[in-house]
Amino acid sequence: MLCDEAGAQTQVTLLGGYLGTADIIEHLTEKTGVAAERIHAPESFGLLPSNS
Repeated sequence: MLCDEAGAQTQVTLLGGYLGTADIIEHLTEKTGVAAERIHAPESFGLLPSNS
């Protein structure tokens, strides 16, 4: 369960491959409303908008 209290943060390290990470990112952004900017994933996966 992710912390949803004001000021509380949850950090998760995903050790899986592309498909598992893609599924989790999709769930976080589409189902729970986590902003993509708050998620960090390997750039080589190409799953999130770049900061450039």
